[in-house]
Amino acid sequence: MAVPGLQDDIFALTRLFSQSAPSERLIRGTAISEARYGFGDASQAGFRALWARTGGIKYRLGIWGKDEAENLSNWQELQNLVDALWEESKDGGLKGVEVFLFTDNSTT
Repeated sequence: MAVPGLQDDIFALTRLFSQSAPSERLIRGTAISEARYGFGDASQAGFRALWARTGGIKYRLGIWGKDEAENLSNWQELQNLVDALWEESKDGGLKGVEVFLFTDNSTT
């Protein structure tokens, strides 16, 4: 007997392995010029994340849409941090940066 989440797991794995070659991801740079700290928190209602940057603090906050609000808190906590990292990387904000992220969720 299949467990209730099996269909979602199969869909996620199919999407994860759909490319013919894995995408390239920089995990640890060779030239680190600064360390940057940030933290995030998420709940059923919304999310927030803050980053210490040179010259100030950058933050993002919002409320989950209906689909995201129904996800488990572990998913919300991790998605919040992934989204914050993605936003920070868009303008080159993580080039040469070692990132330390903090949250109150031990699974994340």
